[in-house]
Amino acid sequence: LVDSKPQRLHCPSCNDTYTVPQNGSIRPYKETKCPLDDFELIMWTQGLKGKTMVFCPYCYMNPPFPGMWRQVGCANCLHPSCPQSRAVNAVDACSDCAEGVLVLDDSHSPRFRLLCNR
Repeated sequence: LVDSKPQRLHCPSCNDTYTVPQNGSIRPYKETKCPLDDFELIMWTQGLKGKTMVFCPYCYMNPPFPGMWRQVGCANCLHPSCPQSRAVNAVDACSDCAEGVLVLDDSHSPRFRLLCNR
């Protein structure tokens, strides 16, 4: 982790640097890896209410599927079998916004939540 602004991840082995969400804290997510590229998943947390996002450092800037945006987390990923993807965790359309989907958030288990992926 490079703490200077902007915060980012750096791999000393391959000398690559990866963008991460700002204004929050990051930590490894359950020692889980992305099935697409084998990167370890990261959890970003912001604020007292605990807004969270699980993401793959590589996919965050290099969306793996057509139509995916950059700088979004696993809750927007279309991978059909990844346990963190929208394809697996989507529950219903968000009633508060036109574009979002409610996804199951297990980052605070055993207290599961439904969150909009937007």
